[in-house]
Amino acid sequence: GMPNEWIDKDTHHKIVRLTNNSRSNLSFYFHNNPFVGNKMVYYSTQKTTAPAAKQETYNSNAADRQLYLLDLKTLQSERLTNHALPMQGEIVSAKLNEAFYQVKDSVFAVNLSTKKERLVYVFPEDFKASITTINADGTLLAGAKSSDAEKDYSGKTRTRVIT
Repeated sequence: GMPNEWIDKDTHHKIVRLTNNSRSNLSFYFHNNPFVGNKMVYYSTQKTTAPAAKQETYNSNAADRQLYLLDLKTLQSERLTNHALPMQGEIVSAKLNEAFYQVKDSVFAVNLSTKKERLVYVFPEDFKASITTINADGTLLAGAKSSDAEKDYSGKTRTRVIT
């Protein structure tokens, strides 16, 4: 397996493995900031027995996919969520000290310090949408909405930004 730390032979930089558990750990997509102070939010899932094609984290529906919080000084992780149904969302508000995610039609936030979860919003049954970002002061969530009229011939859904 991969060592916990090593020196890169080309750059001579010290490389440190951030997680050391038996799960598959997934960082957020590059433009989604997972950091609050010296902590980082990430997804972790149960490992699958067969090698799966690489997926971006927001498309992954792996078993027991949950949000975790990593202390970058101690490298200790804490589980933030406990949802049986698949969740999505790579949204962290440093100002609110919360991570936002969606399970089916419901949007939740979990406090990174207390781990207390709150229901933020439930989309109406006829309004299929997903959250994708939050503004800097934590007052507005934004996302994408899809309708049957926006499906192409293959049945795949195109999305548009809600303004």
